[in-house]
Amino acid sequence: MQRPKNELPLRQIIFGMLHTIGWYDEAMLFYPMLQIVLMILFIYFTVIIIKERKKIDKAFFNSLLYGLMAVFSGGILSGIWMSSNLGRTAGLEGDILILHFVGFHGLQAIPSIGWLLGQTRISSTNKWVHISGISWLLLLIFLFIQTWIGKSIIDPTIYVLLASFFVLVWFGIFLWSLNKWYQTLDKNNSVVIKNNNKI
Repeated sequence: MQRPKNELPLRQIIFGMLHTIGWYDEAMLFYPMLQIVLMILFIYFTVIIIKERKKIDKAFFNSLLYGLMAVFSGGILSGIWMSSNLGRTAGLEGDILILHFVGFHGLQAIPSIGWLLGQTRISSTNKWVHISGISWLLLLIFLFIQTWIGKSIIDPTIYVLLASFFVLVWFGIFLWSLNKWYQTLDKNNSVVIKNNNKI
């Protein structure tokens, strides 16, 4: 079986070895099964999070939902795209793996803001979670378009500019959230020190 030219050298070596010892067909069956198992686990954990929503801070819960949307739209669907494409390259220079990476890391990027703001006394936490979550999803959309048209993310197009803008929006909110969390932490420590001095 001829392997596509756009596969990584390491992947070519691994599949070449599997083909030589007769395991290539078994390995090719493994990937779809792994994808099905991951999809089932993703649905299972999503259902658990939704069931437990009353026990979770609202801002953090919303940030988890945005993170799960990012994982599904950017991580899982791009993984299926790579499998059906038999490689990570789309067109001449489009790299699906970048979309895959950004999608999966949405589950860290967005909930981190929800958690940080949930520790503060800010009343508008939900607003900032929605802005950061939508920014991350728009980042994924513009990365998808850039990849779909076969362009590298270093090619200067309107899609890369928009993706850069939305990642900066997310990053700005993250830094602001970190600062607010640190201020709250500092105030709490000051109160503890004052109380200890009174004793």
